[in-house]
Amino acid sequence: MTKKIEGQEPLDPILFGEITTSVKPKMAKQAKILLDSGASASIVSERFVTRFKQINDEKCTWKTMAGSFTTSKQCIVEFTVPELNPTAKVRHKMYVVPKMAKYNLIIGRDILQKLGINLDFKDQVVRWNGNSASMKLPDCANDYNYNIEESYALQAEDARVQRILNAKYKKANIKQAVHECMNS
Repeated sequence: MTKKIEGQEPLDPILFGEITTSVKPKMAKQAKILLDSGASASIVSERFVTRFKQINDEKCTWKTMAGSFTTSKQCIVEFTVPELNPTAKVRHKMYVVPKMAKYNLIIGRDILQKLGINLDFKDQVVRWNGNSASMKLPDCANDYNYNIEESYALQAEDARVQRILNAKYKKANIKQAVHECMNS
């Protein structure tokens, strides 16, 4: 539960990322991710992993502020968190939950420790490998746009295609072209 401090909006360690939802072709869906140092393990919403092999496991009961729930399946999940690293992909075995209300993925201590992610509540930021992202209001929505710069080779190719598209074309005079070829 987020407690409101006098004159300050309560912020939570929430990030937005993408969860890979299929193997071939690789597809991903936007996800709202809670970083929860109070959770011993990580969980994912079932709707993101329907195309993956899910392993039946012992029933595990989770006790939260909102009540208790039980899981009995696990799955290998791949996700990215561009707010902290635009290229890193994380793969980890997570518990599968049929329904989650506010979040699509909850990162617990298992991943937080393994990756060395720091939750800094004093400065209200999440830190990982020299990068940081601000904590957010609990009811936030993803309104971020990520700008990824294209490589020089791709920029050059794009410029070449633009020159081709912008070229002025006219109908060829076949008789004149044949005459010029015969006389050269």
